[in-house]
Amino acid sequence: MCLPGEPASALLPIFDPAFKADPHPFYAALRRLAGVSRMRLPSGTGVWIVLRYDHARKLLRDPRLSKVPQREDGAAPKHALFNHLLTMDPPSHAVARSVLAPCFSPRVLRAFEPRVSGLVDALLQRIPCDDEPFDVLTAFAGPLAQSVVCELVGVPDDVRESLARGLDDLDRADFDAPDRVPGITQHLFDTLLGVCNRRASLPPESLLATLCAARDHGSIPPEQVVSLTYLVLAAGRETAANLIANGLLRLLTRPPTWAELARAPQHAGALVEELLRLESPLEMATARYAIADIAIDDTTIRAGDTVFVGLAASNRDPLAFERPDELDLSRTAGSKHLAFGYGIHRCLGAILARIEARIALARLAAHFPSLELAVPAGQLAWKPGLITRGLQNLPVRRGAPGRKTFADLLPG
Repeated sequence: MCLPGEPASALLPIFDPAFKADPHPFYAALRRLAGVSRMRLPSGTGVWIVLRYDHARKLLRDPRLSKVPQREDGAAPKHALFNHLLTMDPPSHAVARSVLAPCFSPRVLRAFEPRVSGLVDALLQRIPCDDEPFDVLTAFAGPLAQSVVCELVGVPDDVRESLARGLDDLDRADFDAPDRVPGITQHLFDTLLGVCNRRASLPPESLLATLCAARDHGSIPPEQVVSLTYLVLAAGRETAANLIANGLLRLLTRPPTWAELARAPQHAGALVEELLRLESPLEMATARYAIADIAIDDTTIRAGDTVFVGLAASNRDPLAFERPDELDLSRTAGSKHLAFGYGIHRCLGAILARIEARIALARLAAHFPSLELAVPAGQLAWKPGLITRGLQNLPVRRGAPGRKTFADLLPG
């Protein structure tokens, strides 16, 4: 992997396996050149990448950056499935978010926490007790994230696997077979529409029931029930699974050690905050489009330009975080990270993702206190792409006891 040269002509190597395995040296080198840099995507599209924490916070709440894709090139409108919070501006964004927000309130999610614990324990019981390798993503993190978000949404059991396949197919087709995207998109839309039409059988407290009620009261259009459900399912699956797997890899390859988490599960919450900062499951915030000129330092982002805010890069900005590449559980500024974004588009599911990761990692450590990688970390494959950062697989084995501890890093 080459480090960036002149920012105006640099390629953002989102398909380079070495870059996806560790993008931080690239971002650090780029950040030393400029906090906002002009880059080129593999498609040839020129975009602005924001790499400094203070710039990121400012731009994430700047109303001059729209979330509505600009269509001056005559491109066809996006499918209705993608007309959701990530492609809306106020006031429609505020209306849709206000409908969803009660489903993600601290009160609702605290009540849901025992169910998350039950799902975690059930998955752990299915993992064989021998020392044969198993893939954390397919045996644990992926199924957990899928089950949690489906239960919260109220997806009937008989369509969960079909929806999961459709979401996976759409992710792969974006990179491998773009000609298949329209068909997969329509299939997902039709499947979710069919679920919405089963209103009478939906759990009354579910997100789907809430959306259907908002539709019936005229708060949101009918097709938005489908698109908002799609957004929650897609984001809920990937963000939580990536957070658990990325964080686990960090713990298994660097101090502090995994065994100490088994002995001190009360520190899981602080640990998750540092893992969110260090191993952000969202590498970039989704695209924003300048609707007016914006001056940042000596740079001017012109109206019509596309902007991506680097969440992972901002979370390791040395101007915002002391020793930014180190895992430090006593870090008082750790919770100010941007792993879930900032401003009106901040991730609604942030509390839920934290709950899942905290319970999952603590229970996994208690169940397998000597867990270790089954292959060298350098052999692990990462998914390509711009927005998310996640492993394709994470093979581990139970391991043997006797590891060192990291008690010196734990707050007194």
